[in-house]
Amino acid sequence: MDISDYLLIFSNLSMLLAIYYSIKNTYYLEAYIFFQSMVVSMTYHALDNFKDDHRIIWDTFKFIDFYCAILVMITLSVYISRIQDKYKGIPHIMLGTFTIGMMANGNWDIKSELIIAGVCFGMTLGIFIFRKRCPKFKKKNFLKASIFALAGFGCFHITYLQDTLPYWIFHTLWHMFIMLSAFYFMRIHPINEIKDIGSRAIKRVSSLDSFFNRTNNNHQELDELNY
Repeated sequence: MDISDYLLIFSNLSMLLAIYYSIKNTYYLEAYIFFQSMVVSMTYHALDNFKDDHRIIWDTFKFIDFYCAILVMITLSVYISRIQDKYKGIPHIMLGTFTIGMMANGNWDIKSELIIAGVCFGMTLGIFIFRKRCPKFKKKNFLKASIFALAGFGCFHITYLQDTLPYWIFHTLWHMFIMLSAFYFMRIHPINEIKDIGSRAIKRVSSLDSFFNRTNNNHQELDELNY
């Protein structure tokens, strides 16, 4: 293996930022899916030099690699939509099954990717319309995530349009851009503000409990004096 092979493999470590952030903020499902995508992609590219001798294994990991990439997109859509944990499995199962079906039938191309992306976007938009509100976003992080995502998709597809371009350079950039995009998409919700609101609410409840306890104690003391 030469330097291009190592770059294709280890550029996947860019996903560690999103994984670390997810674990730190207890988004364990998201962290697992990011980790799964990173490991599968690294394994798939490590097998590139052995695909002639182990074609079945290489084809299998190629299939899984594409699926894991789509699963990351579905996961980010679910996260942006602020779907409750008990309902997160529904879009994952439905869209994941649909993706596997299209890939298994050999009908996977850019149109298929756009269909999945459109469904993810439609799901997110539909949830916001149903709730009649849009959650507060950190605009700078949303802008960074969008720029990295567009740059990543551009690098991924340009080698299909211009086969004379060096695949390893643009695919390495695809890894880095799309994984940085995942990191910034995970940071679009103001988590710290939500935690502060929760802590203030807990303090208010505690203060009210203390007030009612003092009131009850005063009533008991008055009852004893009257008695």
